[in-house]
Order: sequence, then structure tokens, then C-alpha cells
Amino acid sequence: MSNLFKILLFTSPVLGLIFFYVVSQQSKLDIEMKKEDVTFERSWNENEAEFAKTKEQKQKHIDRVATAEEKLKEIEKKEKEKEKKAEEFQKEFEKAIEDYGKEKGEKGK
Repeated sequence: MSNLFKILLFTSPVLGLIFFYVVSQQSKLDIEMKKEDVTFERSWNENEAEFAKTKEQKQKHIDRVATAEEKLKEIEKKEKEKEKKAEEFQKEFEKAIEDYGKEKGEKGK
């Protein structure tokens, strides 16, 4: 029983990091998919505006293009924030590993 506890004790940080990595990658892919969706919506409405028969239809598509542009800017802003957070986490994680290595080295002496 104590061996099982030791195994869990040593593997839980690694499993936690793997879980965090998977979640962050999934979040990154979700943002990328939303960005592609909004980009497609914008280009679709631009093309539809060119082929609109009435001024009302053309204005409706132009309004949709403007809305898609706003959404795209918001998504890009979120994407930059997530990249910044990921970089900060990576730096903190590397620092924690170095500190752990130093502590381990001091205890071994």
C-alpha cells in the first residue's frame, strides 16, 4: 500500500502538468476554430454583398461584415492574452524545476 502511495505522490505532478498541457492546447484549438469561423463569415458576407439585388440586402451583408470584424478583433485579443499567460506559466514552471533541482542537490550533499 505504501508503494502505491509513493507512486501516486511522484506521478501526480507530472499528470497535473500533462492535464494542464492538454487543456491549454484544446483551448488554443478552440480559439483557432472560432477565428477561422469568423473569417469565413466575414468573407462570405463580403461576397454576398457584391451579389445582393437590393440596397437593403447589400446593407445587411455589410453590417454582418462589420460585426464579424469586431468579433475577429476580440478573438485576436483573447488569443494574445492566452499566449502571454502560457509564456508566463512556462517561465514559472522552468523556474520551479530549477529551484527543485537546486533543493534536491543541496539535500543530496
